Amino acid sequence: MSISVRIDDVRGELAAAPADRFVMAIRLKGYLGDHSGALVLADEACRNYPDHARLLAIRGEKRLLVRDLDGAIDDLERAARLPLDDADEPLRAGVESDVIALVLGRPAADVPPSPIARNRPGGRPFVAQLHRHLGIANFVLGRYDDAAGAFSTASAAAPDHSDAMIADWHYLALCRAGRRAEADAHLGDIGCWLGAPDVADLVAGPGLDGSRTGLVLDAAYRQRLHLYRGDAAPEALLRVDVSSGLATTTLGQGVAAWYRLHGYDDAARRCLQRVLNDGDPVSYAGLAAERDAADLGLDVIPWCPPDLLVLRHAEPDTRRRTA
Repeated sequence: MSISVRIDDVRGELAAAPADRFVMAIRLKGYLGDHSGALVLADEACRNYPDHARLLAIRGEKRLLVRDLDGAIDDLERAARLPLDDADEPLRAGVESDVIALVLGRPAADVPPSPIARNRPGGRPFVAQLHRHLGIANFVLGRYDDAAGAFSTASAAAPDHSDAMIADWHYLALCRAGRRAEADAHLGDIGCWLGAPDVADLVAGPGLDGSRTGLVLDAAYRQRLHLYRGDAAPEALLRVDVSSGLATTTLGQGVAAWYRLHGYDDAARRCLQRVLNDGDPVSYAGLAAERDAADLGLDVIPWCPPDLLVLRHAEPDTRRRTA
C-alpha cells in the first residue's frame, strides 16, 4: 500500500471531526513560527465552521498576537456566547504527536499533561484560556474594567483557581482601573498557593522547547506576583540572567508595570526599552510592553509578521510611531 493511500485512510478515519483537524493544523503552524499561515488557516476554518467556539477562540488568539485587537475581541466574545466544552487545549507535544501519528498512520498517542496541569486538576481550562485572552485584549486597549471582569471569569474557571498568569493580569487590570483596594485584596487571596520558583533555573539553554515554555511563563509570572506583594525587589527580577527572550519580556514588562504603578516612569521606560530591544514580541507581555512604551512616549514599531497587514487599533495612538 502506498504512503499516499494510507494517509488517505487516516484522513478518512478523522473525517468525523474535521474541525478538530483545523485546530491541530493551526496550532502546528503557530508552533512552527508561521503566524501568518496560522491566521490564514484560522480564517478558512471559521468560514467553514462559523459557530465553532474553539476555532473562533483560536483565531481570536492569533489576531491578538498580530495586534488585530478589535478583531480578536470580536472573535473571543462570539466564542464566549457559544456552548463551551471543558477540554484542555493541546500543548505542543500533543500537536506534534498527533501530526506524526497522522503521517505514519498510527493511533494517536496519549501525551502526559504538563507538570503545571498535572498539579492543578479540575477547572475548565478552555473557558479560562478564552477569557484570559479576552482580558488581555481589553487591557491593551485600555478597557481596564472590562479586562478585570474577563480575568475574574478566567480565574474562576482555572484549575484550582491558581493560574499565576491570570492572577497577574487581573491585579494589573484592577490597579489601572483605579480599584486598588480590590487589587490589594486580590494579592492577599493568592498568598495561599503562590510559591517561589526561580525562573533562572528554568532557562538554562539558548532557547526553549515547547515542553518548557509553559513552565518558564508560570515561573516568571509567579516572580512578578512576588514583586507586587512586596516579597521581591524589582532589581532582583531584572538581575535574573536569562537567555530566553520570552522570560526577558515577561519579567521586564512586569517590572515596568510595577514602576508605573509607583510613579517611576523613567525606570519604566528603561525596562520597556530593554524589552523592545531584546525580548520576544510574539507574546502577550510583548504586546502590552509595546502599548505601555507608546504611552510613555517611546518610539515603537508594533510587531507584525512581515507578510501580514492588520488593523492596529480603532483609534490610533498619535504618540506611537510606526515608521
